[in-house]
Amino acid sequence: MGLFAWLFQVQIAIVVGTLAIPIPGHVQSLGIVHRKEEQSLRASVSGFLISAPAKNDTMIDATDVLYKLENPELEVQRSELQSLIQQLTIQLKSKLGIDSRISEQTFLQLENAQKQQTHLESQIAHLKLSADISGEFIPPPESPRKGKFVRQGEQLGTVCRGPWIVHAMLTADQWSSIESMKDRRVGITLVGNTKQQLQGKIISGAIGGTKKIEEAALTHSGGGTIAVSQAMEATENFFDVVIELDDESVRKLERPIQIGMSSIVQLQSEPETLGMIFIRRGARLVNQIRQAGN
Repeated sequence: MGLFAWLFQVQIAIVVGTLAIPIPGHVQSLGIVHRKEEQSLRASVSGFLISAPAKNDTMIDATDVLYKLENPELEVQRSELQSLIQQLTIQLKSKLGIDSRISEQTFLQLENAQKQQTHLESQIAHLKLSADISGEFIPPPESPRKGKFVRQGEQLGTVCRGPWIVHAMLTADQWSSIESMKDRRVGITLVGNTKQQLQGKIISGAIGGTKKIEEAALTHSGGGTIAVSQAMEATENFFDVVIELDDESVRKLERPIQIGMSSIVQLQSEPETLGMIFIRRGARLVNQIRQAGN
């Protein structure tokens, strides 16, 4: 055997040996900070703000009224409906037994007016905004001032409770590599605070993947890494993983943690050979090219 042939075989053996060596692995993904329970407080009816007693970091009960609105137009409609119902009631009483056809028509008008009144009273009741859960009330970044016209659907804050959590979306490849090791500790670093690392544990992992991405901050348009269509759908399935943060590590943070913060999540995965990593990534690339072609 010549020297060059021998050297070539040695190089092949080194490459094969290197590809066969198992190495510790980890998966890194972008995550968004939340609380375990959150309720977004939105105006059900438009109106002018007349009361906003809630303050930041205030603990509230589900029965507490956080905002009060007024809508003069609804009050005018209520007055007009009350007057109409009174008139129709009088007319119905005076025509009973005289003309059944006219009485039936008046009765239907009265019934319709009463239905409108019920709907209107429900709208007026919703001018007082309260949460469905007790917890910590967090107002919007710009708290509305008294006299401001609040439009229907406008967000007026969030009520939250429970431990801090992080939502991360993993590819099928990433999920399969950490699924058997999901009981291991998870490291989380908040974007903008790289000096301190939080610790956590996975408390929930989606059984099935989805192409629908609910967190806009995880997509390209929100500064994330996932490419989505206008319908917020990715080209491949992603798996939602929920990580609960250790209270102790949260308390040690120098900067306060907030809902909506971005974070880098690092999860331990099974040891894997370099050869399998290259094969798996190659197969994923081929699959992505096929999906793009379809």
